[in-house]
Amino acid sequence: MKALLAYGLVGALGGALSMQADVTYISKLHYNGGALIDMMKKMSASPMGAPMAQSFQDRTYTVYVKGNKMARVGDTTTTITDYDAGSITNIDHTRKTYTVITFDQMKQMQDRMQQMTGQGTNDFDVKVDKTGKTKLIDGQTATETVITATSKSGGATKFRSDVWTVGSVPGGDEMRAFHLKAATSAADAFGGGGMMGGASQALAAATRETLRIGGVAVETETQISGVQIGPMGGAPDPNAVSIDITSTESGWSTNAVDDSHFAIPAGYTKQERGAGMGGPGRPPRGGPPQP
Repeated sequence: MKALLAYGLVGALGGALSMQADVTYISKLHYNGGALIDMMKKMSASPMGAPMAQSFQDRTYTVYVKGNKMARVGDTTTTITDYDAGSITNIDHTRKTYTVITFDQMKQMQDRMQQMTGQGTNDFDVKVDKTGKTKLIDGQTATETVITATSKSGGATKFRSDVWTVGSVPGGDEMRAFHLKAATSAADAFGGGGMMGGASQALAAATRETLRIGGVAVETETQISGVQIGPMGGAPDPNAVSIDITSTESGWSTNAVDDSHFAIPAGYTKQERGAGMGGPGRPPRGGPPQP
């Protein structure tokens, strides 16, 4: 799901945008289920399945944004995205190691996987439905928007996202500007297929619409169906939900963010990335980089 959440920073924006304030908030990910997640959990007892199963465990992150950098800090991992440097740094606090992948390497890896799987780029028909439904979230009235994406070429992948937005939170406007600016500098890196194929592309298409809704998304449930993983995945069932995940954002603050959140801890060792199946930027053992 790494390949799905993280990295929904896709879209286009003309003109320059700049942060007006530092921003901090809490992001929680809850994996509700789905065929892919259930399969990974069943494989968790095996040496090969355990790393992937760990990637589908519920997570809580403290997210720090300063300038053109974002750090997602969890109990065992930290991911630092630097849009000026064009790179993502993944820190493993358990092993006290870190890896660095550039946006160019990510694009190369995605191109290689598309060649291996025979999955090319795919355009999606995206629909946005403002349902008019409301509910209270953290004391604010949130409104629902349902975003769906289906393949124009008849592919199996389908995407549905229920997005609940509020009018404002501390730092909300700055965060939206940050994501929009990030989209222009990293669209190629985050908009490819990779191993998730059409799922990543559907997410990219839907994310563009999410950024256009306005307001601040504080709760999002995402369902992706028809996912084929890798060249041996077989024909996916377009009606079977492969991944069902809910993300919530809260605890927003515009207090100054310390630069230490974007630094490699002392004593940590850099791991070089291999050029195996994933090509440059292949994640080290322990699963894909966390969002």
